[in-house]
Amino acid sequence: MIRIRSLFGLQLFLGAALACHDATAPSKPSLAVPLRDRIVFESNRADSLGDIFAMKLDGSDVVALTDQTTADLCPALSPDGQHIAYYQKTVKDSTARFEIRSFSLVVMSANGTQKRIISEMSFAGWGRCPFWSSDATHIGVLDWLEVGRPHTPTYYRFRVFQADGTLLQSFTASEEVGSITFTPAGDRFLVGLSAYSFGPYDFRVSLLSFGGAESRLAPEGFAADWSQTAGKIAYGCSGICLMNPDGTSQVKIIASNASLPLFSPDGSLIAYSCNSAGFCFTTLDGKTTGPFSQAPLVGLAFPTGRTWAPDSRSLAFTCGNGPEDICLIDRDGSNLRNLTQSPTFYDRNPSFSPLGAH
Repeated sequence: MIRIRSLFGLQLFLGAALACHDATAPSKPSLAVPLRDRIVFESNRADSLGDIFAMKLDGSDVVALTDQTTADLCPALSPDGQHIAYYQKTVKDSTARFEIRSFSLVVMSANGTQKRIISEMSFAGWGRCPFWSSDATHIGVLDWLEVGRPHTPTYYRFRVFQADGTLLQSFTASEEVGSITFTPAGDRFLVGLSAYSFGPYDFRVSLLSFGGAESRLAPEGFAADWSQTAGKIAYGCSGICLMNPDGTSQVKIIASNASLPLFSPDGSLIAYSCNSAGFCFTTLDGKTTGPFSQAPLVGLAFPTGRTWAPDSRSLAFTCGNGPEDICLIDRDGSNLRNLTQSPTFYDRNPSFSPLGAH
């Protein structure tokens, strides 16, 4: 069994240290479930603690899905539009929001009703927002335990829950985690890892069973994404590389200054961080466009900071120089727009609902 450490946890909550806002919370009408043609996101526009909201794809009709009595963070909308998984903590003031212990994993209906606490996040913090399997039947959670110095993670815990909250598997580990997602079949994790304890870093892309058994796919790489449609895994390799799901046919398509690949749902494009200035798009044969750096990509380096629309026509991401906003850009790099335009409060962690009529 391996041991794993994460890079993400501390940033995901400490990045929230922004100005409070006294705006009245948007109304909370009953949205139809499954949610359609909406982006779910986290914001402190109603209070300093943070709540979960949904808006239309043009940024209009913002609806509050959680109340103002808890810190509600890191929403992840299920692929079928039925449920939202997120982290919650009951706190008395905004200062307590930054004390990361004692959060809970919560699942609610996508219209903000039927909230259920699934599990206490008993470790010291989380490695990333919760994430769903593609068939919306499983929820993945990564959190960590500090030992020794405060906020210094030593052991990381991987857990898999059914959508009803049943715990299926749990294991601990202690290496850097560059990325983690379910495989398309939903039966394992695809991870980018780095062992750092002894000697040089051991970067690699691997599959992890829900019991922690590791199968290495590539000896180089620290962030990976799998497209079932394309039948390929993309991963960072001091550039961007592609390989088959069994680790064969490894080829570099972007030579350098590239990392953090994210496949479009149709498998035809990969969004990635490029030149430390923004992000680019590339086809699978390495033909690129970008970088698109008109809006600083605050959340690009984190899985919850960016998300493709289900129809692969646009990419939503966390952007902004100060208080973050939610931005949207078309797949050809055109039509960049700020959907939230928040002058004093933050909006982050977008998550698309399915598109189209019920």
